[in-house]
Amino acid sequence: FGQVISLDWSPNGEQLLFSVTRQERFELYVMDMKAPEPRKVPQGDSVHSAAYGAWSPDGGEILFRASSATAPGNPGTTRLC
Repeated sequence: FGQVISLDWSPNGEQLLFSVTRQERFELYVMDMKAPEPRKVPQGDSVHSAAYGAWSPDGGEILFRASSATAPGNPGTTRLC
C-alpha cells in the first residue's frame, strides 16, 4: 500500500482506518478485522487524495483531509470531508 502515516481504531474496535502515502499521493483505507481486503475511502474518483482520517464518536462517519486533482506544481485545494 505504501508508507503508513496514520492509524485510528473504530470506536467498537472492529475496524482500522489507515492512511498511506506513495509518490506524493495519499490514500485512506478501512480494514475490517473480519474481511480479507481493505476498502478505499472515499469510494469513487471524486477525491484525488485523502488522508488523516478520524472516526466519529458513534463510528458512523469518518472525517478526513481531502484534496482535488491538480496539475503538477499546483497545490490545489485541501478540505475536511
